[in-house]
Amino acid sequence: MMKYILLPLLLTRVAWGASEGETLFKANCVACHQASTSDVGPSLFEIAKIYKKNKAGLVSWAIKPGRKRKDGIAMPPMGFVGEKNLELIAEYMLKAGAKATKGKRSKKPAFKEKLGAVQRAFMPNSSPVSIAVALPNGVSYCWDADNCYIRYFWNGGADFVGHLTGSGKSIPTLDSPAFYTVPKQPFFKDSSDREFLGYDIGADGLPKFRYRLSTFEIQEYVESRGLDILWHYKIRGNGVLRYDLPEIEGYKISVSEGKVDRGILTLNPSTMEKFTISLIKEGVRK
Repeated sequence: MMKYILLPLLLTRVAWGASEGETLFKANCVACHQASTSDVGPSLFEIAKIYKKNKAGLVSWAIKPGRKRKDGIAMPPMGFVGEKNLELIAEYMLKAGAKATKGKRSKKPAFKEKLGAVQRAFMPNSSPVSIAVALPNGVSYCWDADNCYIRYFWNGGADFVGHLTGSGKSIPTLDSPAFYTVPKQPFFKDSSDREFLGYDIGADGLPKFRYRLSTFEIQEYVESRGLDILWHYKIRGNGVLRYDLPEIEGYKISVSEGKVDRGILTLNPSTMEKFTISLIKEGVRK
């Protein structure tokens, strides 16, 4: 079994407590917890209502979380951040939540999912804000919600049990090494100007991730059909986008829209509205 080492998270510290709490919150929590909306985890507004004048309770929950919603995505333990840092984060969350307004819930909850098919977790070789997705054909992938792109694909699943019930210092064990790792954000845009906007769950139980990259709003959805993997995008924005197509041993790559030159896909506003990158498994087919 391949072993992974989770590198320590380097956090920027600042002089004053409130600003430090906000910095820590943005480094560890913001992709799942927004001020007013509940796309992935509960909003700061909701958290402030539940833990009003109970900072210690919020810290205890973060160290060893359970499941408050039957249809909610499981929160992994945050003990690796450190109790004192969690206290600063909790203080910021409660103050910011008290100032936030109540956001409207979607008619179709974003929390609905098949447990085991979509799992919020700390993943090897990804940011602390990651989501593992298991496709029906036995392939899984790791979505990095902090950096807003898929980190890697692997065959099989992962063992989350010890990870979700432990202290937060462990990470899941994957069934096999990644067969393809995405080296960087595939879109040729300033990757520092990004915002994770959450995800919705389709009728097939798979997530449709939403994020902003520069001035472009992107929906990304991956499904499997037999041995093939279909990577769907819907993008709104003006201008030209370029995309670094994958090169995966054992797969043939094709695209439904745009122009391809030496492995780079170029899209204009009309072709980026809806396009698919197909990963066609080569070899013997039934």
